[in-house]
Amino acid sequence: MLKLHPSLGVVRSSYPIVSIFELNSKKGEVPPTKFHGGEDALVIRPRLAVEIRRLPEGGASFILALKESKALGEAAAIAAEEAPSFELRANLAGLIKSGAIVGAVADPRD
Repeated sequence: MLKLHPSLGVVRSSYPIVSIFELNSKKGEVPPTKFHGGEDALVIRPRLAVEIRRLPEGGASFILALKESKALGEAAAIAAEEAPSFELRANLAGLIKSGAIVGAVADPRD
């Protein structure tokens, strides 16, 4: 099982919360902004600053399953059920890049 950073949180919204946040927090040129549909966000503070990242489809379900101490394969299956386009490799890479994964522990059921 993966051990996640203690500051990690997931925000699920039926609104484009990450796009709205980016629109209001960027200086200079305005990034392309989504004004409809929902977005899920990863909120984490792996260092001194809080980071907010847009999650891909299935990413929120995947992370929430990991937070519930589900095994990697089980968490991936949950995410793929919600979002058939779920990509395990891309989601793991995003978690590693964000500092969300801080270790791994043996599954006590083994």
